[in-house]
Amino acid sequence: MIKKWFKHPLTYLVMLLPAVIGAFFVLGGVPGFSMLPTSTDQLRITIVDQDQTTVTKNLTQGLKDNVPFKHVATTSNLSAAKSRLSKRTDAMTVQLPAGFTKDVEAGKNPKLNFYVSDSNGLLQNSITRSAISSMQDKIAAQLTTAKTTGAMAQ
Repeated sequence: MIKKWFKHPLTYLVMLLPAVIGAFFVLGGVPGFSMLPTSTDQLRITIVDQDQTTVTKNLTQGLKDNVPFKHVATTSNLSAAKSRLSKRTDAMTVQLPAGFTKDVEAGKNPKLNFYVSDSNGLLQNSITRSAISSMQDKIAAQLTTAKTTGAMAQ
C-alpha cells in the first residue's frame, strides 16, 4: 500500500509543501526581529506630585535620578498627564497623591498610582511594568530606611 502511495507524483509535492511554507515563514519572520526597539531608555514618563511637600519633592527628584528613562517630566496636573498618556506621548505616569506625606508621617504605607496606556506595544508595556515594580521596591526600601532612622533618632 505504501509503495503505491509513493508512485503518485502528487505525494512528493504534498511532502515538499510544508517544508517550503516553513522556510518562507522563517525567512519572512527573522527580518522582523531587527525592527524591535533598541532605545527603550528614550521612553517618556511623567511624575505627578499633587502633595507638593518637601518629602514628595525629594521623592520626585529621587525618582527622576533613578528611573531607567532619560525623559522624565514633573507636573501637579493629573489630567494633563493622563492626556499625554492617552496621546501616547508618555509611556507611564506616576502619581504622588495629595496626603502622601501625611500617610508617611502616620506610619502608613502611602499609595503611589501608576498609569500605563495599554495601547502601547507589548515590549513597551513590559518595560514600563518592570519599571513600576522596581520603583515600588525602591520606594518601599527608602521609606523603611527613613522610618528606621526616625525611630532611632527618637
